[in-house]
Amino acid sequence: MVFPVGTINGGPGTTDPSRVIYSNLSLKQLLVSAYGVGFDQVFGPNWMESERYEITAGLPESVTKQDVRLMLRQLLLERFQMAVHHELRDFSVYELAVAKDGPKMKESVAPFDKPTPGRRNAGGDVQVGVDGNGFPQLPPGRTFATRRTPDGTYVTARAARLSELTRELAASLRSNRVQDHTGLTGRYDFTLRYDLEPSAARLSVAIDKQLGLRLEQTKAQLDVIVVDHAERVPTDN
Repeated sequence: MVFPVGTINGGPGTTDPSRVIYSNLSLKQLLVSAYGVGFDQVFGPNWMESERYEITAGLPESVTKQDVRLMLRQLLLERFQMAVHHELRDFSVYELAVAKDGPKMKESVAPFDKPTPGRRNAGGDVQVGVDGNGFPQLPPGRTFATRRTPDGTYVTARAARLSELTRELAASLRSNRVQDHTGLTGRYDFTLRYDLEPSAARLSVAIDKQLGLRLEQTKAQLDVIVVDHAERVPTDN
C-alpha cells in the first residue's frame, strides 16, 4: 500500500509475510490502515498529519490481513497512549447491486486454487501475460488481475469473490466506499473492460452491459474514529 510520502510493505499475501514495515507514515495514515477506513474518517490533533513514524513488526505464521490490522490498532493505542471513540456520520458511498436483468457473470465450477505463498491474491496492477483481447492471463494461485493501459482498464477474474471487484472499482473511482449489495456470495469467472479514468456513470454502464451489475451513488452512515488524546512521542518497545 502506498500513501503520500510513506509506504506499507510486507505482511500476508506478499513475498515477505513474516513482517510488515510501515515507513514514513503519519499517525493519521497509520490509523487509516489499522481501522480500514478512509482518510476523512479519522479526526484528531493537526500534528497527526505532519509527524512521521517508522514501525517494523514481526508476524506469526498464518496471520491474516485483519489480524495485522488488529495488532497495529493495539500497538498504536498502547504506544501513543491513545484514547479514541467512535461515531456514525453520513458519507457518500457507491453501492454495487444486481442490474434489472440479473447477473451475466459465470459462477466458477473449477475448484478454488488457493494462492501460492508469496503471491498476492488480488488488486493492483500486475505483471502477467496478456491474451489476444488485452486481458490479463491469470497464473496459478491468482483469482483477480488488472491491466491498465491508455486504451482502458482490463480485468480478469477466475473463481473471484465480488469483494475483489469492489476493491478494483474503488481504486478506479478513487473512493474507498464501494459497498457490495448484490447478495451474490459465490466465486465467479468474468472479464471486464472500461475507461482508464471513468466517471461513476460510465463505469456503471460498463459493468451493467458486461456483468449485469449496476453502481449507484447514495448516502450511508459510516464509522468515524475520533482521537480524544494521543502523545506525539510514542513510548519505546
